[in-house]
Amino acid sequence: MGPLTEVPALVRIENEHWIFERIEASTLHDLTHRLVLQTSDGEEVVGVTENLATALEVARCMAEQDQKVVLIQSL
Repeated sequence: MGPLTEVPALVRIENEHWIFERIEASTLHDLTHRLVLQTSDGEEVVGVTENLATALEVARCMAEQDQKVVLIQSL
């Protein structure tokens, strides 16, 4: 599915305390497509990718393995 790009979490728990972090703008700038599932509660964002090829590969794998239809949206 292509190389993974680490995107830091906005919130993490460390020693039973919430740690809030910020994502660098350069990390967000590299993301190009959002993967969305339609659920009974509405839309659920599965993740984001750096290019259309990776988004298509993830959507294809989810369709084959999980029988899910994934909407790919440009950011």
